[in-house]
Amino acid sequence: MLNWNRSSIRARRTLATGAAAALVCIGVSVLFLLFAGGKEADASLVRAGKAWNRAEALIKQGPLPSVLPGGKGEAIQVLDARQLAGKPPITTFRSTGKDVRAARPLCPPAELQGCMTVVSYKVYQPEGIWLIDVAVPVVPWYGNSTALFLAVGASVPHPIRVAFEGARVFVAAANAEVYWWLSEMVRVHLGAMYGQKLAETRLRLQVEEASFAEAGAWRALLEELLHNRPDLTPLMHQLVTETSHRLTA
Repeated sequence: MLNWNRSSIRARRTLATGAAAALVCIGVSVLFLLFAGGKEADASLVRAGKAWNRAEALIKQGPLPSVLPGGKGEAIQVLDARQLAGKPPITTFRSTGKDVRAARPLCPPAELQGCMTVVSYKVYQPEGIWLIDVAVPVVPWYGNSTALFLAVGASVPHPIRVAFEGARVFVAAANAEVYWWLSEMVRVHLGAMYGQKLAETRLRLQVEEASFAEAGAWRALLEELLHNRPDLTPLMHQLVTETSHRLTA
């Protein structure tokens, strides 16, 4: 009974450590996505500023072309002191006081589709104040799909990668002092069959150099296990991480 209780306590401790590690990974991924979203939002405002510079230069040069140059996903509208006849303004909000710029997300701006961040700039001309309205796509909080995929890939262990690393670590631990701890954890979490396989690996490595062959066998065994029981992937990842730490301690 005493041995069973000890194993049960160690099993719960390993599970708790795995859960804590998973929460840390998720927290780091969320912070990364918030950072990426902030950078993308700053880049979007920079694009709007560049569009404003292009339009202002055209205003200074003389009559405006019928089509204003814009970047991908941008919309630019110039209103002179008489408020440009024809299409309605894409926005009605304006900067107040001495501010020359005002920005606001609109879903959607007039004559446009989708949610966009509209930035309205004042341009002072002899005949009065002109307005340059620039619309750029709203940036999601996570930045872009690339950042999202990277964060998900980093926070969720992939079964094949976990199996590959697990095979390497298990073979290394089989002939080391950490074997006794790992053997108990494997029996408790993965089952007696895997504990027996680890014992067989230890015996083989003590009589011959078969690390490469044993790693291949373990990789196939763990891939099959995680394919049939993908719910064990986070636990397996934590077991491999803890074993690696104990090997280097």
